[in-house]
Amino acid sequence: MLRIFYFSLLCSFFGYTQEFGLAQLIVSTKANNYEIKAKEFEAKSKQSLLSAQKSDFYPYIDMGGEYMRQNKITAFGAGEVRSGYVTAGIKLFDGGERSALVKKSDFEYKASLLESSNFKNNKILELTQNYYVLLQQKSSLQALITKRDTLGYQLQRLRDFYKAGLAPSEEVERIQASYDSNLYNIESLKLSIEQIRDTLALISGKDIDDVSESTFNEPKIEINVEPLDSIKALEAQQKALEQNVKSIEASKYPTIKLEDTYTRSEYSKLASPIAEQYLLESQNVVTISANMRLFDGGKRDKNKEALQYQKLSLASQKNYILQSQKNDFDLAKMRIGAVNAQLKSTKSSLKASKSTYESIKEQYEAGVVDYLSYLDALDQKIDALARYKEALYEYEMAKALYYYYAGKNIEEYIQ
Repeated sequence: MLRIFYFSLLCSFFGYTQEFGLAQLIVSTKANNYEIKAKEFEAKSKQSLLSAQKSDFYPYIDMGGEYMRQNKITAFGAGEVRSGYVTAGIKLFDGGERSALVKKSDFEYKASLLESSNFKNNKILELTQNYYVLLQQKSSLQALITKRDTLGYQLQRLRDFYKAGLAPSEEVERIQASYDSNLYNIESLKLSIEQIRDTLALISGKDIDDVSESTFNEPKIEINVEPLDSIKALEAQQKALEQNVKSIEASKYPTIKLEDTYTRSEYSKLASPIAEQYLLESQNVVTISANMRLFDGGKRDKNKEALQYQKLSLASQKNYILQSQKNDFDLAKMRIGAVNAQLKSTKSSLKASKSTYESIKEQYEAGVVDYLSYLDALDQKIDALARYKEALYEYEMAKALYYYYAGKNIEEYIQ
C-alpha cells in the first residue's frame, strides 16, 4: 500500500500522466458506466421475477385466525368463537397457465439481457467515436502549436529586421495578426478537447489525462454479419408474447386444487351446558376443488387479440432494424473504401505541401518571395497535416462502424 502511495506521489511531483488506450477505456466503461449498470439492474429484476414465477409450482401454506361474536345464538351454539387455521394446498392442474407464464418470464429476462448488451455496445461505440475525435483534435492542436512556434520565430526575426529598417511595418503587423489568430484557435481547440475529455470520463467512469493511439484490425473481405442485440431482444419479446397468449388460452380449462385445512377453535358464552358437546375444538378438512370460467363477455379473446397486435408491432420494428442494419453495414463498407482513398490522397498532399513549404521558407528568408507567399505555404502545410491526421482517425472510426454493424463486439478487433 505504501509503495502505491509513494508511486502516486512521485507521479504527481514529476508531472507524470497516465495514457489510456481504447481497450482500457472500454473495460472501464463496462465496469463503471452508470447507465450500463442501470440496464444490468433491470435485467436482474427480470431474473428475480422469473424465480418468483417458478415458485407457483410449489405447494403453498396459509395461516390465519378469526374471532366471531354473535348476539343471537342457537341452542347448541356459542356467543364468542376464537379459531386459528393452517391450510396447505397445491394446484394439480391449470391448463398449462403456470408453464406458459414461466416461459414468458424467461423470454422477458433474455430480452432484458439482450437490451442491456445492446445498450452496452452502443455506449462502447459512442466512446470509440469520441476517442478518435479527441485524437483528431489533439493532432490539430499539435499542428497549431507548431504553426505558433514557426510564426513566433518569424515574427521575432521580422521585428529585428524592422528595428534595423530592413522590413516594412505592415509585414510585421501581418505576421502578428496571423500569430494572434493562431493563438485564439489554439485556445478554442483546447476548450473543445477538454469537453471531449469530460465526455470520455463520463462514459468510462475514469479520469482521463491523456489517451494513447489504438487501431483496429484491417477488415476482412467477407465477414459473417450477425443480427444486432436489439433485434435479438425483439425476437425474445415476441416469444414472450406467444407464451402470454398460451397463458390466456389456459383459462378455457378448469383449475384443480388440492387443499388440506386444519382448524382449532375455542368457545365462550355457550348457549347451554350441553352445547360444548356439539362444538368441535379441532377439525381437519381435505378438499379437491375445480373451477372453470364458462363466460367472460369476450374478455379472453380481446386480450389475445391485443397481444397479437403487440406481436405484429414488434415484428415491424424488427424488420425495420434488420433493414436499417443491412443499409448501415453496406454504407460502412463503402465508407472504408472512401476514407482509405482519402487517406492516400491526404498523405500525398502532405508530402507535397511539406516540400513546397521548405522551398518557400528558404526563398522567404532569402528575400526572394514576400510574407504572403510564406504564410500561404505554412497554412497549406498545417492544413495538409490536419487533413491527413483527420483521415487517419476517420479510417479507424469507419472500421469500428463496420464491425459494429456486422453485429460484432468491436473491442475484440482492437490491435
